[in-house]
Amino acid sequence: MVGRYRGFTTLLKEQVPHVLTVHCVLHRHNLVAKSKSPPLHESLNVAENDETFGRLLLHTDVRWLSKGNCLARFCELFDSIVEFLEEVDAALGEQVSSSRCDIMYLADFFGKMNEVTLKLQGKGVTLIQSKAVIHSLTSRLDLYRQSIGRRQFAHFPLLTKVSEALTDERLLIYTDHLRMVNADLKIRFRDLLDLDVPTWVVQPFQVDVAECGPAIQEHLIDIQKSLYTTT
Repeated sequence: MVGRYRGFTTLLKEQVPHVLTVHCVLHRHNLVAKSKSPPLHESLNVAENDETFGRLLLHTDVRWLSKGNCLARFCELFDSIVEFLEEVDAALGEQVSSSRCDIMYLADFFGKMNEVTLKLQGKGVTLIQSKAVIHSLTSRLDLYRQSIGRRQFAHFPLLTKVSEALTDERLLIYTDHLRMVNADLKIRFRDLLDLDVPTWVVQPFQVDVAECGPAIQEHLIDIQKSLYTTT
């Protein structure tokens, strides 16, 4: 449908070369959220390591919104899970126990990414609103990275519970991960972040009508009149 060389988008651009086409925002956000360093990827696999539930895990991987919820639940039952695994598979139990900090961090991280996904969903969400959400996320990722680097975990409640066990090496992995995710986010959403939104679109009641083109002036005057009529 939207391929580079064929599909609807290609045909549309042949007729309207300057038309703006935007790839699915949710899909791109999904790809960004999956960016993980090898140590974190290994820890995530440890938390999901159970062949019996292979189909369920595939389902949660496809519908990744539930991953944050699954990990949060896993963290709530962490001690019980480790105790159970130590009885049935001591090696796996040791793996899970040693990955505790990473799993707590990933649960917090995916929880935040899930919140962003919910803001991007819905029929009424516009590109302008999506741009604001993504721009806000890039700023917050920088804040999260700086906070963790200073051992301040107010934004990561689950990670706070294991803060005493965090080594400088683990913190570096988390800050590098947040830096990598933010860089990937800015690359994948470059078109959206660079989208030029006229002032009259977001602030129609404050813009100077004289500065707009004739086609826009008439609509703005009607909008501004309606404000005074309703009040």
